[in-house]
Amino acid sequence: MPTSRRSMRAYGYDLLAIGRLLDSENSNLESVTAETVLDFIRHCQQTPIPDCPANALSTIGQRLDPYSAAAINHRLAALTELFTLRTLREPNLRNPIPSGHEARRDSVEERSGLLAHLVRPKRRSTLRLREPRRLLRALNRRETADLLSSLRT
Repeated sequence: MPTSRRSMRAYGYDLLAIGRLLDSENSNLESVTAETVLDFIRHCQQTPIPDCPANALSTIGQRLDPYSAAAINHRLAALTELFTLRTLREPNLRNPIPSGHEARRDSVEERSGLLAHLVRPKRRSTLRLREPRRLLRALNRRETADLLSSLRT
């Protein structure tokens, strides 16, 4: 599946972030463990986004300047694919990230047959943050009128 240039650039910046963290700890890619990845998640949750005002607050009073769960999960996806590629090239090296998609795969025999209804899905990787579900809100009359009056044609 072809990937757009913007996606490739975003994944590159995600990998650059882990590279910078490893460089600041005088570490390298071969020394990455699951604990290092958890430290990376904590680092992303605590590090403010550059050029984001520190006074931005959510409706419940939380600061909005750290990275969102979706952004952190994007970084983890890039890191997971990096280690998957490394494992494919050098099978004797262990992948420090528990695999989610591969761990959920089941055989054809498990998906069909008399006892297929008993197969429980395998757990996903625990190295993922839960993303909040956002509900849509309908516009009130004033907001609708403002929206329609802002249209030029």
